Amino acid sequence: MPDSSEGGIAIKVRLGFVANSSSSSFIVGFKSVPKDAEEMTTALFGDRKEFHSPYDNNHWPSDSIAASVFTSMQGQKPLRSKKAVAAEIMSGHAEGAPECWGHGCDQYMQDFVEYCCTGRDSAGNLHECGRVIKCKVGANRPTKCPNCGSPIPTRAKWEPTMDWVSYTRDCKKHADTLATNILSRYKGRIYIFEYSDNDGALGSAMEHGDLFNNIDGEFIRVSKH
Repeated sequence: MPDSSEGGIAIKVRLGFVANSSSSSFIVGFKSVPKDAEEMTTALFGDRKEFHSPYDNNHWPSDSIAASVFTSMQGQKPLRSKKAVAAEIMSGHAEGAPECWGHGCDQYMQDFVEYCCTGRDSAGNLHECGRVIKCKVGANRPTKCPNCGSPIPTRAKWEPTMDWVSYTRDCKKHADTLATNILSRYKGRIYIFEYSDNDGALGSAMEHGDLFNNIDGEFIRVSKH
């Protein structure tokens, strides 16, 4: 794996496909915006000399980490509009946002099931279709695709459907609330930082560790798995 320089730190960069990779952006509102790397070190770490991985014994000098964060802030214009902040929040999943998986999405499940036509005719030959067919739970299910006429297998897997309109509406409402709150306190001092475990041990530690936990301000983490 090649090395990449990040604020004076050698990072191992993994190339190609990475299973279960993730990235997160951090919308950070500073009470007082650091003017240089030294002030960023104080803002992030106080008198801590090292930044530790949440997973293992890896650690890095705090001042080098802070220099990297400060460099990331350079050239950015601070976020000032609710639209811009809310859009960044909507680009992933923020804490407290509605869930679209597991039991968290139960409130959005509709009284319908759906089946996606695989596009096979009676002879088993594939053709283009992809029509999503909905059917009310408990009702007799169709035996043919209304789009292409191909038979629906008797053992076809019908999936519960999600009310995506309501889900998206509630996600936007949550994003607007978070954006309004952080802007009311830190407008003109809000910046975005993004880290990924695609960037090796350091990138993973910066994404999943306590990088911004101690700042004099607040942050919103947006997970983008």
